[in-house]
Amino acid sequence: APVKFSCSAAVPRRICICLDNKISFGLWLSGCRKLLYNHSMTNSYTTGLVAEFVARMYLRLHGFRIVKSRYVTGRNTGRAEIDIIARRGNLLAFIEVKRRSDIRTGLDAITPPQAIRLRRSAETYIAQTRWMGDARFDAIVVAPHKIRWIRGVI
Repeated sequence: APVKFSCSAAVPRRICICLDNKISFGLWLSGCRKLLYNHSMTNSYTTGLVAEFVARMYLRLHGFRIVKSRYVTGRNTGRAEIDIIARRGNLLAFIEVKRRSDIRTGLDAITPPQAIRLRRSAETYIAQTRWMGDARFDAIVVAPHKIRWIRGVI
């Protein structure tokens, strides 16, 4: 079955048009590189949003259903924001998305204090939803010419 894409106000119109025309993911991603890495056109917040959008589409193509995006347990609580919470079968994946110039610096950007905050946020989410299945922490690093999905990062 074809994947149905939905666009939000945070996603540039050009991406929505590409997805509506059903351009293959590889072609579409190469067209998004200008948005992701042309610093004169965008700021880091916008490129971060586009990287999260690319990561969500990547997960959907791998059979995951996006449960939540940008989940925050509460402001000023010492907990972190979880970029994506996705589910496939009995597995709940908490995903941190990093947009960097290369894969190595993206992985180094997840520091031990951030990992602790992410774990606390995930524990809060699991308690609130009474999830009884498996859970895992992943990272998706969006680099100029590749996407790297690292499972079981934290």
